[in-house]
Order: sequence, then structure tokens, then C-alpha cells
Amino acid sequence: MHSLAPGSDGQQEEHGDQEGEFESYSNLGTQREMLEDEVRTKAFRDAIFQACQGQVVLEVGCGTGILAVFAAQAGALKVIAVEASPDMAEHAQEVVEHNGCAEVVSVVTGYVEDVAEEVDTLLEEANLDLKVGVLISEWMGFMLVCEGMFPSVAFARDRWLMEGGCMIPQVCKVCAAPFSHQQLIDRMTEYWKSRPYGVDLSCLACEALSQFLTQPVIEVVHETLAPATELLILDCSKATAEDVEDQCVSFECSISQAGPFHGFAVWFTCELLPGISFSTGPETVPTHWSQTLLFLSPGSEAFSLGVLPGNSIRGELYWAVRGGGIIVKLLGTVFRETGNDENESDAEPFALPSRPPAPIQFERLLGMSLL
Repeated sequence: MHSLAPGSDGQQEEHGDQEGEFESYSNLGTQREMLEDEVRTKAFRDAIFQACQGQVVLEVGCGTGILAVFAAQAGALKVIAVEASPDMAEHAQEVVEHNGCAEVVSVVTGYVEDVAEEVDTLLEEANLDLKVGVLISEWMGFMLVCEGMFPSVAFARDRWLMEGGCMIPQVCKVCAAPFSHQQLIDRMTEYWKSRPYGVDLSCLACEALSQFLTQPVIEVVHETLAPATELLILDCSKATAEDVEDQCVSFECSISQAGPFHGFAVWFTCELLPGISFSTGPETVPTHWSQTLLFLSPGSEAFSLGVLPGNSIRGELYWAVRGGGIIVKLLGTVFRETGNDENESDAEPFALPSRPPAPIQFERLLGMSLL
């Protein structure tokens, strides 16, 4: 479990965010966490071996170079692997050479937008027509969009992918559901309630929880209160940078599981190729993305509100991606219809029906960054 720091805005901060991401992604510990995510890595390997034989392949954001090596092993004619982090590009070159793929794989250092001429030159030198048949990128971040990398993928697609070419992944969906996570709340408050050193600090428990939950929390949630609702369907072959960077989506959820309402869990699914997909949702094997938990304010009327089957939650989720961070606004209303009372048949013959409780509104603003 971890909580992410608020993001920043503006062009200067955006470049600073990207430099900070280099420090994270050039760390082999971070790379190992992604490689050990077998749900992610095996799905990409399966898709690459199905799509890349006899193809010219471009990868945006190659990391350790493992996907480029997969493409070479699958029989690609040429693989151009672009990596913005200089340290990571050096590691990728080592991996490519160590696995005997240097004649097929060329590692290019820099943002794909900045090294476009170098990519063109490599395609020309290979007697190719400045187009690629397969474009690969593992660009997905928390809540799918947090890393802000899709604009670079869209740039590469529009410049080099041939008509009818293959993108991996092809379609991504953002999903959400209301959740209950009393165990996490108890973990975040139990120390303050434990009388450390014989001093009662329980008066600080609520404020400590509030401070922690001002940022989205990345953790697996084991219980949702309603089935998932799709917030966004992203066709990677057509989507623009704006489709990912700024969105306002509506949702409506019908409660199916009784429990205290703590917020919304957000995750995504990826279809890499038809028949090859994975989910980062709570119903599947956990991935390194876990779920992004958007907690309501602990001081709000809706936080920990008991909901029952038949209740509903309607509202909107807005996000704005800025560099390696995201600002999220969640607002909505909980409708607690009373439904059919099991003792209704015993009521007075002319008794007035009971009124449902008043709807409860909520609004929450959160921010997070990869830094």
C-alpha cells in the first residue's frame, strides 16, 4: 500500500516530473517489480509472439528491453526500441546484446518526439519505407492514465504506423466501483489509538487518517459494493492525447453488497490483441498496478455511510493529467431507497409508506504524482 503525492502543473514542472520519473524507472528495483508482474509480462509476451513475426516493430518506452527481445525472438525483421531515460536505455542495450539480438534491435535514447529523425534514419538504413507494422508500448499507469505517456504513443502511431498496422495494446478500459475497506482505515488509525508510551494519542487518529487519504491510495481492495461500471473505452488506434489527459465521465452504480461506503476503486483492463487481455481489477490476480482507491473525506457525511442492496450512487469523475501526475475530482449522490420491507405485510392497512432517507451528496478533490 502506498499513497501518492499531489501532482504539479505547467510546462516547466512537467519536464521536471519527467526527469523525476527517470530516477524511478532507471531504478532496477522498479523495473523488477514490473517484470515480476506475470499477468502483465506474460500477456505482452503472448501478444508479441503472435503479432511480430516478419514485422518491423517500434517500441515506445522500452525499459529493460525485454519486450524488444521478445519481438526479436518472435522473428521480427527489425525492432527499434526507444527509451527516454539515458540510464535505462544503457541497461536495455546491455540486455539486447547479452541475448544476441543486437543485429535486429536498435535502442534509441530520448523522447520519441525528439528522436524522430534518428528513427527515420534507422528505417532508411534497413531499406524500409519509414513505416512499421507493429507499435508496442507499455504506457499504462495508475488509473490507466496517470503516467501521461499516451501522447508519445499517439505521436509515434501517427508518424510511423502503417495503415492497418497493429498496436499493442489495442483497447483499454477504465472501470470503477464503490468500495469498503475498513481494514485499511483500522490500520491507519490503530497506532494512534494504542496509547504509545502510556500516552493517549487517540485524539489525533482522525486527523492522521484525513491527511493520509488526501491522496489516492494504491492497494488491492477485496470487496466492492457494486458491479464495475465502465468509465472510458480507449481505442488506441484512434485516441488522441486529449482523450486521455482530460476527461469528465458520468457513472451510476446499483449497490449489490451491504457495507460502509468509503469511496471509489478505479482500475483498467487491456486488450493487447483479440483473445489476449488482462485486468487490474479486484476480481483478478493482483498486478503491480493494484487498484487506485479514491477515498471520500473522512469528515464528510457520506464517508462510512451504510449502504444496502437497492441503494444507488450517481455522479461524475473528472481527471486532468499533468506530466507524471493527475488531479482527480469525484462528486456524486448516494440514494438510499428503502425498497420492500420484509414486514410490510404486517403493517396497518392504511398506513402511509415510509419515506426514503434524504440523498447524501459528496465531493472530493485529490491529486497524485509518480514522484
